[in-house]
Amino acid sequence: MKQSPKLPAEKRKAQLIGAAAKVFAQRGYIAATTEDISREAGLTKGALYFHFKNKEEIFLAVVKDHIDEQVKAATKFLDEKDNLERIIEKVIRTSFKMMEREKHFTFDFWAQAFNIPRVRKYLTEVHKIILERFSGYIMSHSNLKKKEAEALVWLVHSIRDGLLVQEQCYMSGGNQKEIINQVVKMFKIYLSHKK
Repeated sequence: MKQSPKLPAEKRKAQLIGAAAKVFAQRGYIAATTEDISREAGLTKGALYFHFKNKEEIFLAVVKDHIDEQVKAATKFLDEKDNLERIIEKVIRTSFKMMEREKHFTFDFWAQAFNIPRVRKYLTEVHKIILERFSGYIMSHSNLKKKEAEALVWLVHSIRDGLLVQEQCYMSGGNQKEIINQVVKMFKIYLSHKK
């Protein structure tokens, strides 16, 4: 195997995470091997084990990398000075737009992720943080009570997940742009009734 050129440790680790994401998406966690990952990255298994103790640790790194990117993209708008409706619209549109980058993570990928206790714990913690951050933001900029704000966050999240499921199951190629417009409209109507 031809070794890839020398890179700083963080770039090498990112290279391994990218290769692992591709391998896990194609083969699933169970079927994938560290040899598959190191081969995909153009590295030796020794280089992989320098950065990660085992396959579970690299899988967790792949999930974290993916989720952290999503959270950063969606939460960056919460620091802007704009009205609630426009901020939430930006968050929704960004969140739904990122679905395109998730298509390679199948149901099997996420089912296997939830079967790994460390990964399930991380995902549970992140979802709690997302719920608190967005519902807190909504409450601080509206008259909504905590349960109403949380329900609204989960409703939008569920619609997004449902569209992702629909896309993976039926390859519908449906009019997602129109659906996103309707979700934004629904959100604005709900907020206007709560003023």
